[in-house]
Amino acid sequence: DLRTLTASRDAGSNIDTTNAQVAARKVAEQMEEALLNGNTAISINGTSISGYTTETNRNTVSGSDWGTIANILSNVESMVNGCETDNYFGPYILYVSKTQFGQTRAVYTDGSGETAMERILRTYSMITAVKPADRLADGVATLVQMTADVVDLPLAWDIRTIEWETEGGMLFHFKVVAILTFRVKSDSANGSGISHATGI
Repeated sequence: DLRTLTASRDAGSNIDTTNAQVAARKVAEQMEEALLNGNTAISINGTSISGYTTETNRNTVSGSDWGTIANILSNVESMVNGCETDNYFGPYILYVSKTQFGQTRAVYTDGSGETAMERILRTYSMITAVKPADRLADGVATLVQMTADVVDLPLAWDIRTIEWETEGGMLFHFKVVAILTFRVKSDSANGSGISHATGI
C-alpha cells in the first residue's frame, strides 16, 4: 500500500521482493514447459502449440537405461543420426531430464577419467551444451538444432512486471507476465532438427 511504499522511500529501506522473484521464476518455468512439452490448452484454428517432445515430425529414439554408462553415448549417437538423416547437422543442445543429467556425471572406468558428459561433448563437437531440463519427464532427452528453421521465439513481451493502482492511488498491484510463443518446426519433407529419446 501507499503507506508502506512511502515509509520505505523515506527510511531508505528495501521492500521485500521475494514474491516478485518467485513470480518471475514461475513465469519462466511455464515458458520452459511450453517449449519442451507444448501447450494443448491454447489453440488457433484447431492447432495447438508444439514443443520439442510433441512436434509431429520429430525423430524418436527408443533409448536404454543411462544408469549403464555405455548406453549414454550410443543413445546420443542415435539422436544425432536421426537429425543428420533429415539433413540437420547442428549446432545442437542436448536437454536431459534431471535424473539422467545426474547420470551424465558418471565417470568411465577405462582410465580416461572422463565423465559421460565430457565424452559426449568431445565426441560430438556439434553438440555445444548438455543442459538439465526440469520440465522433461524422467527418462527423457531431446536434442535440438539451435537454428531458426527448427525453433524460433516470436516475442511480444519478455518477462516484465506490470503495475496498476486502485483505491485512488492508495493501493498498488503488480503482476509478472510474458507474452510469447515458441514455434517448433519441421521442413516441407517432414524432416526435423529435433530428436526425442525416451526410456533412458
